[in-house]
Amino acid sequence: MLAVSRDADDIVINFSDNGKGMDAQTKSKIFEPFFTTARESGGTGLGLFVCHNLATAELKGSLRCASTPAQGTHFTLRYPATAAPNVATAQGEA
Repeated sequence: MLAVSRDADDIVINFSDNGKGMDAQTKSKIFEPFFTTARESGGTGLGLFVCHNLATAELKGSLRCASTPAQGTHFTLRYPATAAPNVATAQGEA
């Protein structure tokens, strides 16, 4: 499930899956650099670390995770609407 909404002055993006979920110990480490449960299959452990840093440092927002084993995972990205990048500027146009 993917949903985008506006809450007061914030943009809120919710993403959920119905996969295998995570236990509390795994969930507590997901934003750490180089933490991965998939090293054998090529995982570097940088994906959620980079996402978290972009959400907090670049967008001045937050990235939260809720997960229950055997029930899936839910991520919420929230950032100020004023932090949304200008598409024309991002594409190198003035």
